[in-house]
Amino acid sequence: MKNLLTSFLFLCIIFLTGALQRATALTAQNIQDSTLIYYQSIVEIKDVNTTAHAFEFFEKAYQKALEKTDFINAAYNLELISLGQFKMGFYYESEATTIQALNLLNQLDDSNTVEPKKRLNNQLGMLYRKIKDYDNSMFFYEKALELDTSLIEKIAIITNIANLQSDHNHFQTAVDQLIPYYSQALTVEDSNIKANYFDNLGYYQSMIGDPNGFPNMDMAVEIREKLQDLTGLFSSYRHLALYYDNIGNKRKAQEYVSKVNNISDTIKSPLYRLEALKLSLEQDYSPKFKNYIELSSSIESERIGRENNYAAIKYNINETQKKFKESQIEVEKQKQLSLLYFFTGLILLLLLVFLYFFLKTKHKKDKLIQVYNTEKRISKKIHDEVANDVYQVMSKLQSGISPKEDFLDDLEHIYIKTRDISKENESINLDEDFGIVLTNLFQDYNNEKVRVLTKNLNTIHWISISDFKKAALYRVLQELMTNMKKHSLASFVVISFTKMEGCLMITYSDNGIGCHLKKQSGLRNTENRIQDVNGTITFESESEKGFKAKITL
Repeated sequence: MKNLLTSFLFLCIIFLTGALQRATALTAQNIQDSTLIYYQSIVEIKDVNTTAHAFEFFEKAYQKALEKTDFINAAYNLELISLGQFKMGFYYESEATTIQALNLLNQLDDSNTVEPKKRLNNQLGMLYRKIKDYDNSMFFYEKALELDTSLIEKIAIITNIANLQSDHNHFQTAVDQLIPYYSQALTVEDSNIKANYFDNLGYYQSMIGDPNGFPNMDMAVEIREKLQDLTGLFSSYRHLALYYDNIGNKRKAQEYVSKVNNISDTIKSPLYRLEALKLSLEQDYSPKFKNYIELSSSIESERIGRENNYAAIKYNINETQKKFKESQIEVEKQKQLSLLYFFTGLILLLLLVFLYFFLKTKHKKDKLIQVYNTEKRISKKIHDEVANDVYQVMSKLQSGISPKEDFLDDLEHIYIKTRDISKENESINLDEDFGIVLTNLFQDYNNEKVRVLTKNLNTIHWISISDFKKAALYRVLQELMTNMKKHSLASFVVISFTKMEGCLMITYSDNGIGCHLKKQSGLRNTENRIQDVNGTITFESESEKGFKAKITL
């Protein structure tokens, strides 16, 4: 019995769970179905009672979205309410609702707000046109166009701007604005926008005597009758009534006036009934009555304009305040960027100053090291080459064995060595023509035993070569010539100069005994000097096959 009771309770739970899930699904489905029905009842008004319920439905949806701070959905529900109010002729209410929706969207900095903002600005443009506030109407149309507008939306807005021109009886200007979009409008899938475009274009064409006017209005009627769009048909029938009245076909004009009256009775909006009544009475051709209607309309428009203008002014003030705040934020950002740039520049300047003094100190240190190494090298050379020879001469003098002529030869040999050491370490005069400086260098090694030849030395434009490179080249060539004189036993030396592809190439070759390349201190010095000026030097030598060096600067 206990097991049976447990099973029964379990089945009940399953049943209740399933029923709850089904109820939830049905509720969601009903909400979705209701949304679609009420949406259609606003976009295409067919039953005013359903449209009235749609206002309540979307008002509740707006409140729920607002509680969740979902401003985009809240604004969308307000947009639908505003559209329905506009189509029902409640212009003042529609304007207030539209501005309320825009204020919600203006609180967001989101790309998803661009599309609804376009539609709402266009909506305000239509509203202000209805109450003959043409300046505000054009302002909001242009504002809608400033946003990234698609072709369909652009056609809708251009059509509305053309309507403004028609209100001033500038029908030709209105046609000129619409005609460029004719072929594109034919491809538009949105039937409401398409019907609105061709209805207005056709009417304006008929007002300037263009025979294409009637076919375009007729196309719009077919679309709207298929959609059963009452507010759209109201506009189409009104235009056709005016068209037939204008061409003198009173019977046809009355036929469409009757259709206008029937739709106004269905919509049950006072403004639509007033517009239908006005159209009917205009057929009586009473000038005084026409004046009365125009004056009455003007007074009513002025009254509504004053009321609505307050909302527009308030909205514009809010917009101005928002832009002012944005500009203040932008100014603050610019100040911060300026401070950032200033401190970045200051830090860079301090780094450059530090780098300058660091490099200067390093250069000074390098110069001291170079002087020390030079002095050390000269000291060693004097000790190894001169001091030893002097000591030998002193020994000979003490022994008294060698003749006087031998002493003179030894002294001359010491003199030549001293002169060579002096030549190797003398400063280079880079102020005169460097070609002459090199010629003088080579001439010092040119004698009856060694023939030194140069090729293309006079063709080189030495002014284009920096002093650092010229000084390095001089010392390297001097080192090569000294090595040749001391070790190679060469009788012939050729030094060739070539300028090619922005580089200077110098080739040294002699016919001496050659050597095994072990890169002794002399060769290492030449490599270091050339590398210091971003050049290259290579050596080539074999025993009894001479010595070659190739320098590139």
